[in-house]
Amino acid sequence: MPRRAVTVAAPATPSGRGGIAAILVTGPDAETIVNRVFRPRGPERGGVSVGHVLWRGDVVDEAVLLRFPAGEGAEPRLEIDVHGGRGSVAAVMAALAEAGAAPLSTPSELRAFLASRGDIDAIQAEAEAALEEAATIEAAAFFAAAASGRLSAEIERLAASLEAREPGAAGRLERLAAGAAAGMALARPRSAVLCGRPNAGKSTLMNAVAGASLSITSDLPNTTRDAVDAVVALSGWPVHLVDTAGLGTDPGGEVERLAARAARRALAVADVAVLVVDGSAPIGEADDLAAALPGGVPAVVAVTRADLEPAFGRDSLPFRGTPSVRVSGVTGEGLESLFAAIVAALSLPPRPPRGPGLFTERQAEAARAAVAASGGGATAEAASVLRALFSPAHGG
Repeated sequence: MPRRAVTVAAPATPSGRGGIAAILVTGPDAETIVNRVFRPRGPERGGVSVGHVLWRGDVVDEAVLLRFPAGEGAEPRLEIDVHGGRGSVAAVMAALAEAGAAPLSTPSELRAFLASRGDIDAIQAEAEAALEEAATIEAAAFFAAAASGRLSAEIERLAASLEAREPGAAGRLERLAAGAAAGMALARPRSAVLCGRPNAGKSTLMNAVAGASLSITSDLPNTTRDAVDAVVALSGWPVHLVDTAGLGTDPGGEVERLAARAARRALAVADVAVLVVDGSAPIGEADDLAAALPGGVPAVVAVTRADLEPAFGRDSLPFRGTPSVRVSGVTGEGLESLFAAIVAALSLPPRPPRGPGLFTERQAEAARAAVAASGGGATAEAASVLRALFSPAHGG
Protein backbone atom coordinates (compact mmCIF):
# COMPACT_ATOMS: atom_id res chain seq x y z
CA MET A 1 0.00 0.00 0.00
CA PRO A 2 1.56 3.33 -1.01
CA ARG A 3 2.11 5.90 1.70
CA ARG A 4 0.01 9.03 1.43
CA ALA A 5 1.17 12.59 1.85
CA VAL A 6 -1.61 13.92 4.11
CA THR A 7 -1.78 13.46 7.86
CA VAL A 8 -5.10 14.51 9.35
CA ALA A 9 -6.42 15.17 12.84
CA ALA A 10 -10.14 15.09 13.58
CA PRO A 11 -12.59 14.62 16.45
CA ALA A 12 -13.75 11.00 16.48
CA THR A 13 -16.59 11.65 18.94
CA PRO A 14 -19.47 14.18 18.75
CA SER A 15 -18.76 17.61 20.18
CA GLY A 16 -19.87 18.15 23.77
CA ARG A 17 -21.63 14.76 24.09
CA GLY A 18 -19.62 13.10 26.86
CA GLY A 19 -16.98 13.43 29.53
CA ILE A 20 -14.23 12.12 27.24
CA ALA A 21 -13.48 13.23 23.68
CA ALA A 22 -11.39 11.21 21.22
CA ILE A 23 -9.23 12.86 18.56
CA LEU A 24 -7.79 10.67 15.82
CA VAL A 25 -4.49 11.44 14.08
CA THR A 26 -3.68 9.34 11.04
CA GLY A 27 -1.26 9.60 8.13
CA PRO A 28 2.44 9.14 7.38
CA ASP A 29 3.55 11.83 9.86
CA ALA A 30 1.13 10.96 12.66
CA GLU A 31 3.85 9.81 15.09
CA THR A 32 5.99 12.91 14.51
CA ILE A 33 3.07 15.31 14.86
CA VAL A 34 1.71 13.70 18.02
CA ASN A 35 5.17 13.64 19.61
CA ARG A 36 5.35 17.42 19.12
CA VAL A 37 2.28 18.02 21.31
CA PHE A 38 2.08 15.06 23.72
CA ARG A 39 4.30 14.64 26.76
CA PRO A 40 3.99 11.28 28.59
CA ARG A 41 4.16 11.11 32.38
CA GLY A 42 5.50 7.58 32.43
CA PRO A 43 6.32 4.56 30.27
CA GLU A 44 3.95 3.36 27.57
CA ARG A 45 2.14 0.12 28.44
CA GLY A 46 0.39 -1.94 25.78
CA GLY A 47 0.22 0.97 23.35
CA VAL A 48 -1.30 3.28 25.98
CA SER A 49 0.41 6.36 27.48
CA VAL A 50 -0.85 8.86 30.05
CA GLY A 51 0.38 12.45 29.94
CA HIS A 52 -0.45 16.00 28.83
CA VAL A 53 -1.09 17.85 25.58
CA LEU A 54 1.02 20.99 25.22
CA TRP A 55 0.40 24.01 22.99
CA ARG A 56 3.00 26.75 22.74
CA GLY A 57 4.59 25.55 25.97
CA ASP A 58 1.38 25.50 28.03
CA VAL A 59 -0.52 22.44 29.23
CA VAL A 60 -3.83 22.16 27.38
CA ASP A 61 -5.27 19.10 29.11
CA GLU A 62 -4.52 15.74 30.64
CA ALA A 63 -4.65 13.06 27.99
CA VAL A 64 -4.44 9.37 27.21
CA LEU A 65 -2.63 8.41 24.02
CA LEU A 66 -3.47 5.16 22.23
CA ARG A 67 -1.32 3.71 19.44
CA PHE A 68 -3.22 1.28 17.26
CA PRO A 69 -1.33 -1.66 15.77
CA ALA A 70 -0.67 -1.11 12.06
CA GLY A 71 -0.24 -3.86 9.51
CA GLU A 72 2.58 -3.97 7.01
CA GLY A 73 2.51 -0.85 4.83
CA ALA A 74 -0.35 0.72 6.80
CA GLU A 75 -0.12 4.27 8.03
CA PRO A 76 0.17 5.06 11.74
CA ARG A 77 -3.07 5.76 13.58
CA LEU A 78 -3.09 7.36 17.03
CA GLU A 79 -5.92 8.50 19.29
CA ILE A 80 -5.70 11.25 21.91
CA ASP A 81 -8.41 11.09 24.57
CA VAL A 82 -9.02 14.32 26.51
CA HIS A 83 -11.81 15.87 28.55
CA GLY A 84 -14.94 16.33 26.48
CA GLY A 85 -15.44 20.09 26.73
CA ARG A 86 -15.49 21.99 23.44
CA GLY A 87 -12.70 24.31 24.61
CA SER A 88 -10.36 21.42 25.38
CA VAL A 89 -11.02 19.75 22.02
CA ALA A 90 -10.53 23.03 20.14
CA ALA A 91 -7.20 23.68 21.89
CA VAL A 92 -5.89 20.17 21.15
CA MET A 93 -6.97 20.48 17.52
CA ALA A 94 -5.19 23.86 17.29
CA ALA A 95 -2.02 22.33 18.74
CA LEU A 96 -2.11 19.45 16.25
CA ALA A 97 -2.73 21.81 13.32
CA GLU A 98 0.22 23.96 14.34
CA ALA A 99 2.32 20.79 14.59
CA GLY A 100 1.55 19.93 10.95
CA ALA A 101 -1.75 18.01 10.84
CA ALA A 102 -4.50 18.89 8.38
CA PRO A 103 -7.56 19.50 10.60
CA LEU A 104 -11.00 18.05 9.93
CA SER A 105 -13.94 19.52 11.83
CA THR A 106 -16.34 16.67 12.58
CA PRO A 107 -16.51 12.88 12.93
CA SER A 108 -18.50 12.74 9.69
CA GLU A 109 -15.70 14.52 7.82
CA LEU A 110 -13.26 12.01 9.31
CA ARG A 111 -15.39 9.08 8.16
CA ALA A 112 -15.64 10.53 4.65
CA PHE A 113 -11.87 11.01 4.54
CA LEU A 114 -11.13 7.47 5.71
CA ALA A 115 -13.67 6.06 3.25
CA SER A 116 -12.17 8.06 0.38
CA ARG A 117 -8.76 6.49 1.10
CA GLY A 118 -10.22 3.00 1.36
CA ASP A 119 -9.38 2.71 5.07
CA ILE A 120 -13.01 1.91 5.84
CA ASP A 121 -15.89 0.95 3.58
CA ALA A 122 -19.36 2.53 3.46
CA ILE A 123 -20.84 -0.03 5.86
CA GLN A 124 -18.17 0.72 8.47
CA ALA A 125 -18.73 4.46 8.02
CA GLU A 126 -22.47 3.97 8.60
CA ALA A 127 -21.73 1.84 11.65
CA GLU A 128 -19.43 4.44 13.18
CA ALA A 129 -22.10 7.10 12.66
CA ALA A 130 -24.70 4.86 14.30
CA LEU A 131 -22.29 4.08 17.14
CA GLU A 132 -22.10 7.77 18.00
CA GLU A 133 -25.87 7.84 18.50
CA ALA A 134 -26.28 4.44 20.19
CA ALA A 135 -28.75 4.77 23.06
CA THR A 136 -28.20 1.41 24.78
CA ILE A 137 -25.22 -0.83 25.52
CA GLU A 138 -26.71 -3.51 23.29
CA ALA A 139 -27.05 -1.06 20.39
CA ALA A 140 -23.45 0.09 20.86
CA ALA A 141 -22.19 -3.51 20.80
CA PHE A 142 -24.20 -4.20 17.63
CA PHE A 143 -22.80 -1.19 15.76
CA ALA A 144 -19.28 -1.80 17.08
CA ALA A 145 -19.38 -5.24 15.44
CA ALA A 146 -20.17 -3.61 12.10
CA ALA A 147 -17.63 -0.80 12.58
CA SER A 148 -14.90 -3.39 13.19
CA GLY A 149 -15.51 -4.87 9.74
CA ARG A 150 -17.31 -8.03 10.87
CA LEU A 151 -20.49 -7.21 8.92
CA SER A 152 -18.51 -6.37 5.78
CA ALA A 153 -16.61 -9.65 6.08
CA GLU A 154 -19.86 -11.58 6.53
CA ILE A 155 -21.36 -9.94 3.45
CA GLU A 156 -18.24 -10.72 1.39
CA ARG A 157 -18.37 -14.39 2.48
CA LEU A 158 -22.05 -14.54 1.57
CA ALA A 159 -21.41 -12.94 -1.84
CA ALA A 160 -18.69 -15.49 -2.56
CA SER A 161 -21.03 -18.32 -1.52
CA LEU A 162 -23.75 -17.00 -3.83
CA GLU A 163 -21.31 -16.82 -6.75
CA ALA A 164 -20.23 -20.40 -6.08
CA ARG A 165 -23.88 -21.48 -5.71
CA GLU A 166 -23.07 -23.11 -2.40
CA PRO A 167 -25.92 -24.95 -0.67
CA GLY A 168 -27.55 -22.82 2.00
CA ALA A 169 -26.34 -19.49 0.60
CA ALA A 170 -29.86 -18.41 -0.38
CA GLY A 171 -31.12 -19.18 3.13
CA ARG A 172 -28.29 -17.17 4.70
CA LEU A 173 -29.17 -14.25 2.42
CA GLU A 174 -32.84 -14.41 3.42
CA ARG A 175 -31.92 -14.45 7.12
CA LEU A 176 -29.62 -11.47 6.62
CA ALA A 177 -32.41 -9.52 4.93
CA ALA A 178 -34.99 -10.51 7.54
CA GLY A 179 -32.73 -9.33 10.36
CA ALA A 180 -32.56 -5.78 9.00
CA ALA A 181 -35.72 -4.75 10.86
CA ALA A 182 -34.06 -5.44 14.21
CA GLY A 183 -30.90 -3.57 13.27
CA MET A 184 -32.91 -0.59 12.05
CA ALA A 185 -34.83 -0.53 15.34
CA LEU A 186 -31.48 -0.19 17.13
CA ALA A 187 -30.45 2.65 14.83
CA ARG A 188 -33.80 4.48 14.86
CA PRO A 189 -35.72 3.84 18.08
CA ARG A 190 -39.37 2.89 17.71
CA SER A 191 -41.96 5.03 19.53
CA ALA A 192 -44.24 4.06 22.41
CA VAL A 193 -46.86 6.61 23.49
CA LEU A 194 -48.41 6.60 26.98
CA CYS A 195 -52.09 7.55 26.81
CA GLY A 196 -54.99 7.35 29.21
CA ARG A 197 -57.39 9.28 31.36
CA PRO A 198 -56.15 12.23 33.42
CA ASN A 199 -54.43 11.18 36.65
CA ALA A 200 -54.15 7.53 35.55
CA GLY A 201 -50.46 7.43 36.52
CA LYS A 202 -48.92 8.10 33.12
CA SER A 203 -46.33 10.60 34.34
CA THR A 204 -45.29 8.49 37.33
CA LEU A 205 -44.87 5.54 34.97
CA MET A 206 -42.89 7.70 32.54
CA ASN A 207 -40.50 8.79 35.30
CA ALA A 208 -40.08 5.21 36.54
CA VAL A 209 -39.23 3.88 33.07
CA ALA A 210 -36.89 6.78 32.27
CA GLY A 211 -35.23 6.66 35.69
CA ALA A 212 -35.55 10.43 36.03
CA SER A 213 -38.18 13.04 36.89
CA LEU A 214 -39.09 14.09 33.37
CA SER A 215 -42.84 14.53 33.89
CA ILE A 216 -44.47 16.53 36.67
CA THR A 217 -46.63 14.30 38.86
CA SER A 218 -49.58 15.47 40.93
CA ASP A 219 -52.87 14.26 42.37
CA LEU A 220 -54.55 16.91 40.22
CA PRO A 221 -55.71 15.81 36.76
CA ASN A 222 -54.29 17.31 33.55
CA THR A 223 -50.91 18.14 35.11
CA THR A 224 -49.17 17.08 31.89
CA ARG A 225 -50.08 19.53 29.11
CA ASP A 226 -47.28 19.06 26.57
CA ALA A 227 -45.96 15.72 25.37
CA VAL A 228 -42.81 14.77 27.30
CA ASP A 229 -40.44 12.34 25.64
CA ALA A 230 -37.18 10.47 26.19
CA VAL A 231 -35.28 7.59 24.63
CA VAL A 232 -35.28 4.73 27.15
CA ALA A 233 -33.92 1.18 27.22
CA LEU A 234 -36.62 -1.50 27.21
CA SER A 235 -35.12 -4.99 27.45
CA GLY A 236 -32.02 -3.57 25.75
CA TRP A 237 -33.97 -1.93 22.91
CA PRO A 238 -33.86 1.87 22.56
CA VAL A 239 -37.46 3.11 22.52
CA HIS A 240 -38.72 6.67 22.13
CA LEU A 241 -41.20 6.92 25.02
CA VAL A 242 -43.77 9.77 25.00
CA ASP A 243 -45.95 10.89 27.92
CA THR A 244 -49.11 12.72 26.83
CA ALA A 245 -52.03 14.65 28.30
CA GLY A 246 -55.16 12.84 29.47
CA LEU A 247 -57.71 11.56 26.98
CA GLY A 248 -61.25 10.28 27.20
CA THR A 249 -62.90 13.15 29.09
CA ASP A 250 -64.23 16.59 28.27
CA PRO A 251 -61.02 18.56 27.57
CA GLY A 252 -62.42 21.70 29.24
CA GLY A 253 -60.56 24.90 28.34
CA GLU A 254 -58.48 25.81 25.30
CA VAL A 255 -55.20 24.70 26.90
CA GLU A 256 -56.64 21.26 27.65
CA ARG A 257 -58.02 20.96 24.12
CA LEU A 258 -54.60 21.79 22.66
CA ALA A 259 -52.97 19.25 24.98
CA ALA A 260 -55.43 16.55 23.93
CA ARG A 261 -54.80 17.41 20.28
CA ALA A 262 -51.03 17.06 20.85
CA ALA A 263 -51.65 13.66 22.47
CA ARG A 264 -53.62 12.47 19.45
CA ARG A 265 -50.90 13.71 17.09
CA ALA A 266 -48.34 11.67 19.04
CA LEU A 267 -50.59 8.60 18.84
CA ALA A 268 -51.03 9.06 15.08
CA VAL A 269 -47.32 8.38 14.50
CA ALA A 270 -46.79 5.88 17.34
CA ASP A 271 -45.43 2.41 16.73
CA VAL A 272 -47.23 1.16 19.84
CA ALA A 273 -49.74 2.74 22.25
CA VAL A 274 -49.51 2.05 25.97
CA LEU A 275 -53.03 2.46 27.39
CA VAL A 276 -52.58 3.50 31.02
CA VAL A 277 -55.43 2.59 33.39
CA ASP A 278 -55.56 3.41 37.12
CA GLY A 279 -55.77 0.04 38.85
CA SER A 280 -56.80 1.57 42.19
CA ALA A 281 -59.99 3.21 40.89
CA PRO A 282 -63.20 1.77 39.40
CA ILE A 283 -62.67 0.91 35.76
CA GLY A 284 -65.59 3.04 34.53
CA GLU A 285 -66.13 3.46 30.83
CA ALA A 286 -62.82 2.97 29.08
CA ASP A 287 -63.91 1.93 25.60
CA ASP A 288 -63.52 5.56 24.49
CA LEU A 289 -59.76 5.27 25.09
CA ALA A 290 -59.52 2.37 22.67
CA ALA A 291 -61.61 4.35 20.20
CA ALA A 292 -59.10 7.20 20.39
CA LEU A 293 -56.38 4.98 18.96
CA PRO A 294 -55.61 5.27 15.24
CA GLY A 295 -56.43 2.14 13.31
CA GLY A 296 -53.66 -0.42 13.07
CA VAL A 297 -51.60 0.83 16.03
CA PRO A 298 -50.77 -2.12 18.32
CA ALA A 299 -51.46 -1.54 22.01
CA VAL A 300 -50.48 -2.72 25.47
CA VAL A 301 -52.48 -1.99 28.64
CA ALA A 302 -50.55 -0.84 31.72
CA VAL A 303 -52.69 -1.14 34.86
CA THR A 304 -50.97 1.26 37.25
CA ARG A 305 -50.70 1.58 41.05
CA ALA A 306 -50.13 -2.13 41.56
CA ASP A 307 -48.75 -1.22 44.99
CA LEU A 308 -52.32 -0.31 46.06
CA GLU A 309 -55.40 -2.46 46.56
CA PRO A 310 -56.80 -3.35 43.12
CA ALA A 311 -60.24 -1.94 42.39
CA PHE A 312 -61.11 -4.42 39.65
CA GLY A 313 -60.00 -7.73 38.19
CA ARG A 314 -58.14 -8.30 34.95
CA ASP A 315 -61.32 -9.70 33.38
CA SER A 316 -63.00 -6.32 33.84
CA LEU A 317 -60.72 -4.60 31.32
CA PRO A 318 -62.66 -3.68 28.17
CA PHE A 319 -59.60 -3.99 25.90
CA ARG A 320 -60.24 -7.49 24.63
CA GLY A 321 -57.28 -9.26 23.08
CA THR A 322 -54.81 -6.57 24.21
CA PRO A 323 -51.95 -7.67 26.48
CA SER A 324 -52.19 -6.15 29.97
CA VAL A 325 -49.63 -5.81 32.76
CA ARG A 326 -50.08 -4.59 36.35
CA VAL A 327 -47.33 -2.10 37.18
CA SER A 328 -46.29 0.35 39.86
CA GLY A 329 -44.29 3.44 39.03
CA VAL A 330 -43.53 3.75 42.76
CA THR A 331 -42.15 0.28 43.54
CA GLY A 332 -41.16 -0.82 40.03
CA GLU A 333 -43.41 -3.87 40.19
CA GLY A 334 -44.23 -5.25 36.75
CA LEU A 335 -41.97 -2.89 34.79
CA GLU A 336 -39.87 -5.66 33.24
CA SER A 337 -43.06 -7.46 32.17
CA LEU A 338 -44.34 -4.21 30.66
CA PHE A 339 -41.07 -3.76 28.77
CA ALA A 340 -41.37 -7.28 27.35
CA ALA A 341 -44.98 -6.65 26.31
CA ILE A 342 -44.05 -3.41 24.52
CA VAL A 343 -41.14 -5.09 22.72
CA ALA A 344 -43.43 -7.93 21.62
CA ALA A 345 -46.03 -5.42 20.37
CA LEU A 346 -43.26 -3.81 18.30
CA SER A 347 -42.66 -7.24 16.68
CA LEU A 348 -39.06 -7.27 17.95
CA PRO A 349 -37.13 -10.20 19.46
CA PRO A 350 -37.06 -10.33 23.29
CA ARG A 351 -33.46 -9.08 23.28
CA PRO A 352 -31.46 -7.21 20.61
CA PRO A 353 -29.16 -9.24 18.36
CA ARG A 354 -25.42 -9.00 18.97
CA GLY A 355 -24.58 -8.61 15.31
CA PRO A 356 -23.26 -8.47 12.76
CA GLY A 357 -26.46 -7.48 10.98
CA LEU A 358 -27.93 -4.89 8.64
CA PHE A 359 -29.15 -1.63 10.17
CA THR A 360 -29.94 0.98 7.47
CA GLU A 361 -32.63 1.25 4.80
CA ARG A 362 -29.84 1.38 2.19
CA GLN A 363 -28.57 -1.98 3.38
CA ALA A 364 -32.05 -3.48 3.70
CA GLU A 365 -33.00 -2.37 0.18
CA ALA A 366 -29.88 -3.99 -1.25
CA ALA A 367 -30.57 -7.21 0.66
CA ARG A 368 -34.14 -7.34 -0.66
CA ALA A 369 -32.87 -6.81 -4.21
CA ALA A 370 -30.29 -9.56 -3.70
CA VAL A 371 -32.98 -11.95 -2.41
CA ALA A 372 -35.10 -11.22 -5.48
CA ALA A 373 -32.16 -11.81 -7.82
CA SER A 374 -31.13 -14.99 -6.03
CA GLY A 375 -34.68 -16.32 -6.09
CA GLY A 376 -34.70 -15.85 -9.85
CA GLY A 377 -31.47 -17.79 -10.20
CA ALA A 378 -29.24 -14.74 -10.77
CA THR A 379 -26.86 -15.52 -7.93
CA ALA A 380 -23.96 -13.62 -9.50
CA GLU A 381 -26.16 -10.53 -9.73
CA ALA A 382 -27.18 -11.01 -6.09
CA ALA A 383 -23.51 -11.13 -5.09
CA SER A 384 -22.83 -7.95 -7.07
CA VAL A 385 -25.71 -6.14 -5.34
CA LEU A 386 -24.33 -7.09 -1.94
CA ARG A 387 -20.78 -6.01 -2.77
CA ALA A 388 -22.08 -2.63 -3.97
CA LEU A 389 -22.88 -1.94 -0.31
CA PHE A 390 -19.19 -1.37 0.33
CA SER A 391 -19.39 1.79 -1.80
CA PRO A 392 -21.30 4.89 -0.63
CA ALA A 393 -22.46 5.43 -4.21
CA HIS A 394 -24.90 2.52 -3.88
CA GLY A 395 -28.41 3.68 -3.12
CA GLY A 396 -27.31 7.31 -2.91
